[in-house]
Amino acid sequence: MNLSSPRGAAAALLLSLFILPAGAADRLMLRVLAFNDFHGHVAPHGAAALEQQLARLRSGVPHHVTVSAGDMIGASPLESSLFRDEPTIEAMNLLGLDIAVVGNHEFDRGFAELQRLMRGGCATDGISERSQTCRGPGGRFDGARFSMLGANVTGADGRPLLPPVEVRRYAGIPVDFIGVVTRSTPSLVPPAGVQGLRFTDEVAAVNRAVRALRRDGVHAFVVIMHEGGFVDRDDAELSCPSARGRAFEMADRFDPDVKLVLTGHTHQAYRCLRNGRLILQAGSYARLLSRIDLALDPASGRIDLERSTADNLPLPSTDLPATTPAAVRIAHYSELARPLADKVVGRIAAGFDRKPLAGANSTLGALVADAQLAATRAATDGGAQIAFMNAGGLRADLPCSAGPCELRSRDLVSVQPFSNALVTMTLTGAQLQALLEQQVRADRIALLQPSAGFRYRLDARAAPGRRVTGMTLDGEPVQAQRAYRVTVNAFLAEGGDGFTVLGQGRARRTGMLDVEATLRYLQSQVPAPDRLPRVELVADPAP
Repeated sequence: MNLSSPRGAAAALLLSLFILPAGAADRLMLRVLAFNDFHGHVAPHGAAALEQQLARLRSGVPHHVTVSAGDMIGASPLESSLFRDEPTIEAMNLLGLDIAVVGNHEFDRGFAELQRLMRGGCATDGISERSQTCRGPGGRFDGARFSMLGANVTGADGRPLLPPVEVRRYAGIPVDFIGVVTRSTPSLVPPAGVQGLRFTDEVAAVNRAVRALRRDGVHAFVVIMHEGGFVDRDDAELSCPSARGRAFEMADRFDPDVKLVLTGHTHQAYRCLRNGRLILQAGSYARLLSRIDLALDPASGRIDLERSTADNLPLPSTDLPATTPAAVRIAHYSELARPLADKVVGRIAAGFDRKPLAGANSTLGALVADAQLAATRAATDGGAQIAFMNAGGLRADLPCSAGPCELRSRDLVSVQPFSNALVTMTLTGAQLQALLEQQVRADRIALLQPSAGFRYRLDARAAPGRRVTGMTLDGEPVQAQRAYRVTVNAFLAEGGDGFTVLGQGRARRTGMLDVEATLRYLQSQVPAPDRLPRVELVADPAP
C-alpha cells in the first residue's frame, strides 16, 4: 500500500506487508526503525515525536536498530540552523540513533564541517548572530555518537573518507548495514565544499561491500541509501507497479543477498516488495517512521523475507511530553533562538508559494528573485540587471490568508535556510541563452526563477540550442554579444544544480546573504504576489 496519502498512513497501523506464518518462532526477529530527510526539524514537535515513537516501538523488543537514510541536517529550520545543526546531532544522540548514511545536505557546509559534526568541537568560521556554535549545556559540542556511513564517498586517490559499512550482531547473527549517498551530490551542494571528493557509482559500492563481507561469513545485508524514487499516490499494490526513479533502478542491480533497501532524497512515502527485496521510504521531516521486523535465519544467517513485516507509521503530533531528554535539549535551543525567531521583519499583502504559475515560475520564486535584484542593482552593489533563483533553494511557502500578514525571522529562514551569499557576474546574451538551455533535463525542467523585467520562451521539445527564444530585458531584445550583469546565489554561481554556464561568469562581486536580501526587500515595501508568468513554457520534456 502506498502510504503517501493520509488514508494509506492510517491503514498502515492495521496492515502489515506480510502475515507471519506459524513456525516463525525459529527465526530471530530484528526490528529496524528508519526515517529519512529529517532536515533538522527538531521543533516544535519533531524530536519529541520521534523520540516518543521510537521508545514505544523499542519497548519489549530485544533486538532493534534505528537508522537514518540521509539529509538529517541541512535546509533546517532556525532552531537547528542557527546553531550549525548541532541541536539535531545532539537530539539524535539522545533519542538513540544508531546508524546514519550521509545525504547530499550533509555536505552543504563542506566536508570539514561534516567532520566537525561527527567528531565534535566548536566551529571557528562564520560565527555571527545567525551562525552560533557550542550553545548547548556546558558550552560544548561533543559530536555524533552514531555512525555516519558513505561507502561511495572517496578522496581523489580513491580511498574511502567515511566508514562504508557497519556490521552488528544479534544473538550471534551478523547483519551488515551499507550506506551510500546519491552520486549527484556534487551538483546539489556548493562545489567548493566537496572539492577533491568523489561520489562513485552507488551500486558498485554496495555490491563490492557485499562480496567482501560475504567472504567473512556475513549473509544478511541492509542498504541505507540516500537516493529515492516515486510511486503514484493511488498505487495500492505492494509490488508498486508505478514505481520509477533511480532508487528502484539501482535496487534491481544490487546483489541478491540485499533484502532490505531503505531510501531517501525524494521525500516520498512507499513500501514495495519488488524482485525479492523490500524497498521503503518514510516521507520527510519525521512525519512517518518505517518499521521493519526482519526475520533472520539462525542456521544460514540470511534474511527471511517471507517471515518479515514492514509498514510506515505516522508519528504523534499532539500531547507530547516535554520532559524526555531530546525534548528538553531542544527546548533549550528553542528558547535561545526565540528572540531572533519571533522578531517581526516585514509584512506581505497576500501569500507567496512555490506552486508554478502555468508550469513556469512561482510567486515565491519571483519575490526572492526580485529581492536579490533590488539588493544588487546599485552600481556599488554589483550593478545587476537580472537575478535568478533556483526553485530547489526555496524550502517553504509564506502563507497569508487575509493580508497584510506579519512575517517573522523564522518564516524567512524556513524559506531560505542555506545562507548563501549573492554573487553578481557578467554574462553575454549568448551565455544567458546557454544557461537557460541547461534548465531542460532528461526527466524534468529545473526552472530558474527570473526577476521582473526579464522574459523569454522555453520550448523543451525543441532541439538543443533552440529551446530558448524571445529573451527580452525591460522590453528590449537581449543581444547575443552584449554583456549583462546577473545575480544568483553562491550555490548557483559555482555551477550548482548543473548550471555550469554560471561558472563562466566574469567580474564577480560577492554581496550580502540571500536571506538578508529578502529581509531588506520586505522592510522596504509590503509586496503582493506577481501572478503573471515570467516564462512562456511551451511544453514539458518529451517522455
